[in-house]
Amino acid sequence: MKDELVTLITLTYAKAQVLKSVLESEGIMSELYNVNIIQPFVSSGVKVCVNAKDVEKAMAIIEAGKWLKDTPDVPKTVLVPVDFSDYSLRACYFAFDYAAAAGAHLVLFHVYFPPVYSSMFPSENDVNSIEEYQMALTSVNERMATLVETLNAKVKAGELPAISFESKIYEGVAEEEIIHYASRKEPLMIVMGTRGKGGNGRIVGGVTEEVIERSNTTVVAIPQGLSESRLGSLHKVAFLTNLDRRDLISFDSLYEIVKVNKTAVTLLHVDDSDNRDWKNVKISGLRDFFSSKYPDIHFDTAILPYDESLQGLNTYIAENGVDAISLARYRRSLLSRIVNPSFSKKLLLDLNKPLIVFNK
Repeated sequence: MKDELVTLITLTYAKAQVLKSVLESEGIMSELYNVNIIQPFVSSGVKVCVNAKDVEKAMAIIEAGKWLKDTPDVPKTVLVPVDFSDYSLRACYFAFDYAAAAGAHLVLFHVYFPPVYSSMFPSENDVNSIEEYQMALTSVNERMATLVETLNAKVKAGELPAISFESKIYEGVAEEEIIHYASRKEPLMIVMGTRGKGGNGRIVGGVTEEVIERSNTTVVAIPQGLSESRLGSLHKVAFLTNLDRRDLISFDSLYEIVKVNKTAVTLLHVDDSDNRDWKNVKISGLRDFFSSKYPDIHFDTAILPYDESLQGLNTYIAENGVDAISLARYRRSLLSRIVNPSFSKKLLLDLNKPLIVFNK
């Protein structure tokens, strides 16, 4: 008869793989459950299971902690897509602050769409296109060099923290290259500027929306009209919650941001039902749990009626001094409305506040 499997511990996929190898090197067979088959490296909450007879020996290995030393050090990075505008420079300020607090390396990332020439046998028009391509590439490199020079000058003047950073230039479609790079390098965060109402050009809300919807990385969108875009300017953040237990996981990511300056957090639920009393009980319980787990952060709560025009949310933000909105994208009841193009664009363009989206 096959022994009963017992769950020892729940880990990220990378650490679960390390522990599995260590256990099997000690003669303990193990199984991993809850692995994302399509994208295993984005799995969170992978269960490591062993036979019941091996539990005591396996637990001794886990408690010793030596297996954690086998986990490879992955360089921490912050990705900042830039288009050399004033608002993408503001995104750099926020990214520099966060990278300094997280001990991360920063990557300035620009994507340009080149002139197209298609013939295998170049004509005069194709030669002109090649020249245009070379001129465009030269211009992009010069503008990136200017941005790097500007940031270095601000570091030297003490206006930005001294961190390691580099620049990269890619050819292609902006959102596709950003998403592809993030999927390969797994940065801690993507920080992007958004142009807001009245802007023109492609790297606006449209690109940011695509990155938010399709990336597996936390995205911070910094709007153009923001008067202050530094991490230290976040004094209160609203965390949109659907009162789901998965919020317990996504808030860990927000904590890495708010802990830097002990930023206050409002647990904000947008409700389209009449069951307000029960929702008040649930959100109060969530507040008490977070207050116990994160005693250095002040929490309060609010429940607002669902309003597609965002008038109620705008009023609440103005009256309560909210500096940024945060939410997790895996929810469906509230987030299915937020992630669709019309509503997400309202969040990105109408609120004029940083939007922090945790893609889990």
